[in-house]
Amino acid sequence: MLRDHAIQCKQTIAVAHRSSVDSYMKGTYAAAVSGIAARVEPVDSLEDRPDGGERKSRWLVITATEVKRDSRVWLPPDDLDTPLQAAKARIPFEVIKRVDVAGNATHFEVSL
Repeated sequence: MLRDHAIQCKQTIAVAHRSSVDSYMKGTYAAAVSGIAARVEPVDSLEDRPDGGERKSRWLVITATEVKRDSRVWLPPDDLDTPLQAAKARIPFEVIKRVDVAGNATHFEVSL
């Protein structure tokens, strides 16, 4: 989808993937990658959590770059801060990998 419609991705995000956890089970993160093309849309929906509760989703990010569920994501305009501020990062609570008929990833839908 996004490979054919790259023009839809007029915004950018920054992403830092979790690289490990320390002895207190707190995540440590790799250096953030900025300038990732994405489409960021405000949404207002309730998402089911694995524990049976609900969580309100405020943003949907669509990108061709893989974002993992334990990554940190900075939305516009926070993705332009130098250096990136950890307090402004968001952690995805759902990531959906969309594939084509051949099983190749076309894009990722990230709920924040």
